[in-house]
Amino acid sequence: MTKPLRAPAGLGTAGRALWRQIATDWAENAVIPDAREHRLLADACHEADVLALLQAELDTAAASGSLTTRGSMGQLITHPHVAEARRSRAQIAANLRQIQLDVPEAKADGPKYRSRSEQARAAANARWSARG
Repeated sequence: MTKPLRAPAGLGTAGRALWRQIATDWAENAVIPDAREHRLLADACHEADVLALLQAELDTAAASGSLTTRGSMGQLITHPHVAEARRSRAQIAANLRQIQLDVPEAKADGPKYRSRSEQARAAANARWSARG
């Protein structure tokens, strides 16, 4: 096993947790991410920190019994963080899809993630073993 990549500076608790989970999995499977994969993971981790802040605000609102607030005209509207949290989750998923990481729950018997680098390595190994 190689040593996991260090998390970028400035990540909060949620971002560091996501980074650690993926970097550890990469290290265990000898995956070396390219610069694009590294950047996309960093962006997903920063977005995970944003989502954690939004979720904390939503939890506070839900504890008060409502996820609604008053709009500019006094009308009752859905709390704005609901849409932002949805957008944030979608952005994290999009970033992880771009580096072709499987959904963590999808694989119980193998590596949790399979990056493009790992897929290419597996294909090359299959070609070489077929020749022998």
